[in-house]
Amino acid sequence: MKGAYILSDDSTLFESVKKTLVRAGAQAYGDMVQLQDGGYLFTVFSELHDGDLYDLQTPPIAVRGSLVAPETNGMTACSVECRSETLFSTWMHRLSDALTTQLWVLDGNGVLWTASSVTADEIIL
Repeated sequence: MKGAYILSDDSTLFESVKKTLVRAGAQAYGDMVQLQDGGYLFTVFSELHDGDLYDLQTPPIAVRGSLVAPETNGMTACSVECRSETLFSTWMHRLSDALTTQLWVLDGNGVLWTASSVTADEIIL
C-alpha cells in the first residue's frame, strides 16, 4: 500500500482530520476514517505502529514548501494510505485549508512537505 504521514503540533490532529473528512462524505471506524473519491480510497489512521515510529524519527532527506523544517519529534502524526497521488495531493490541500493548524506531510521517500505545497507529480507515496 502506498502511504505517507500527516504531522502537526495539534494533539487533536486525527479528530480534526476525521471531522473534515466525514463532512465530505467519509466513513469513520474508530481509529480510522476512509473517504472514497474517484474510485480511490483515502484512509487516515490514528494508530501508529513500530515501523511508523522509525519513519517519523528519521530526519527528512529534504524539505519542500518551507525554508525551515520543524522538529518532527514530538509532533502528532497520523498515517495515510492512498493509491492516488492526485487524490492525496487534493486532500492535503483541502485539509490544509480547512484546519487552523499548520500541517506537514512526510512522504514515502523521506521528504517533508508543508501540506499546502504537496504536488501529485512529485510526492512519493
